[in-house]
Amino acid sequence: MEKIDADGFQRVRLYDGKREHDIAFRGRKVGSSQKADAWLTPKGTIAIYDHREQELYTYDEYGAFEDDEGIDDRLKADVAEALGANYVEELDI
Repeated sequence: MEKIDADGFQRVRLYDGKREHDIAFRGRKVGSSQKADAWLTPKGTIAIYDHREQELYTYDEYGAFEDDEGIDDRLKADVAEALGANYVEELDI
């Protein structure tokens, strides 16, 4: 595991199946689910690594991340908390 700096960020290294090689970035892990892990980067990007697909997805804005229906509610709630946002689960009833 890489050393965590004073701001809570560390080097994250993952295998990206789409690119077919390892990738790395600096991030602070803010959430985890069975399907994916979430990090915030020093530039404010939300990075989501899908374990099953072995692919990294990035979001420059929380709104785009929140609107992605492929991300489970637990992970959305974790990221919202890390950003100081109030996550509300929308019910289709």
